[in-house]
Amino acid sequence: MLVQGGECMVFHDDAPKPKMDALSAHADLSQWSVAALEERLDLLNAEIERTQAMILKKKASQSAAEAVFKRA
Repeated sequence: MLVQGGECMVFHDDAPKPKMDALSAHADLSQWSVAALEERLDLLNAEIERTQAMILKKKASQSAAEAVFKRA
């Protein structure tokens, strides 16, 4: 407990720690367990697949739009 300016401030050691962002590109990985790192890798691989699928979808839409405008 800390008393400052007549106010009492309480600090708890068991306060929730900030959640580690598994998809953050610049996360400090040094404190992560092997299991957490493996889970992060699975999440990142899933995100890569999702991103690749979106690229393919957008390219297909772009090709379809180009085909329509070339006919006109």
